[in-house]
Amino acid sequence: MAGTGIGVPTGLVAGFAAGVGVSFSEAWPSYEVARIWLALRRHLPWPLMGFLADAHRRGVLRQAGAVYQFRHIELQHRLAVRDAEKQQAKSTGPDTADVTDSGLSLAFCMLPSVALTQSASR
Repeated sequence: MAGTGIGVPTGLVAGFAAGVGVSFSEAWPSYEVARIWLALRRHLPWPLMGFLADAHRRGVLRQAGAVYQFRHIELQHRLAVRDAEKQQAKSTGPDTADVTDSGLSLAFCMLPSVALTQSASR
């Protein structure tokens, strides 16, 4: 009986570690970790799929299969330049930039197309 006191917790920890290791060989855990991290830092909205669907309805994004893309490359470049200027101002002077706005544009400019499946939106 003394062996089960050590064996069961060790087995549970080893099983959990193996499960985490295997799950990160897939794409969705990395996506979820990145999505949650960016949402916690207020760089992306929490209801990301709803936000993308709304941007698609408004004509800002287009959907090509399972991928959302900017409809106009000029918009993407403008957001990238604006965010770069805000980041430069933040590093050299007082911060007057809106964190949510600059982070959101940074997230979409660094990733010009977000590959998300239709099943993830439900």
